Amino acid sequence: MKKTLATLLASAIALSAAAETTSTNEPLKVLSIGNSFSVNAHRYLSDITESMGDKIILGNAVIGGCPLSLHWNNAASNNVSYKYNGQPVSLKKYLEAEDWDFVTIQQASGYSRFPESYEPHGTNLIAFIKEHAPKAEILVHQTWAYRQDESRIKKWGITTDEMHAGVAKAYKDFANNHGLRIIPAGEAIQLARKEYGWDTYTPENKEAGEPAKGRTLLSNDGYHANNSGEFLIGCVWYEFLFDKDVRPSTFIPQNVSPEDGAQLREIAHKIIHE
Repeated sequence: MKKTLATLLASAIALSAAAETTSTNEPLKVLSIGNSFSVNAHRYLSDITESMGDKIILGNAVIGGCPLSLHWNNAASNNVSYKYNGQPVSLKKYLEAEDWDFVTIQQASGYSRFPESYEPHGTNLIAFIKEHAPKAEILVHQTWAYRQDESRIKKWGITTDEMHAGVAKAYKDFANNHGLRIIPAGEAIQLARKEYGWDTYTPENKEAGEPAKGRTLLSNDGYHANNSGEFLIGCVWYEFLFDKDVRPSTFIPQNVSPEDGAQLREIAHKIIHE
């Protein structure tokens, strides 16, 4: 009898462990309602996830340069403005297409430092997401400041640090007002700039015949992420979403050196866990 009970107990424990393993091997489902900055965030996220032995399904309800106001207007009007698996869909259909674990939202980068630009559209969009994807946790994707040579930041007469401070505060206040967690991509970019030497870029000087030089996480336009920036942001998202240390990942994008890749993973880990 004792043997039978012991056997049954061992079997039960084994089945429980198997069930837990199966559940942890289920793909994480993440939908972003964003713009080109969410495209940057997603670029290498699947590759990073796969290299860590995990699975992810990504959706990106994306319109270039799209602010919260336009996403909300599309939702309210049921506009078929997005594509999922190659098929045109409304935001309502996109939200209902999967049992999303997370839905991320963000403000368009040009508006992101202005708190008044988040409302009332943010509140309306959050309520819409809760209605059509009630199981999903809504997350705020904190975007980043422009590089100092970007045309708009020069027009505004502010520095990259000043833009970052405004963006970070606006996102923090918005997230706090709604009780939402923040994916700190912008903080990771800023940390890399300030403490790891990723702010030494000098743009091309055509008149003097001098090529661009130095290290940067942003592309030639001064605001979209380049390969290195996309990799850093992807590592931040992985650590945040899976609550795992990304540093053992073996994936590195082309044009990113192993040394830079290791440093960027370290930055992502630091911004999430320290």
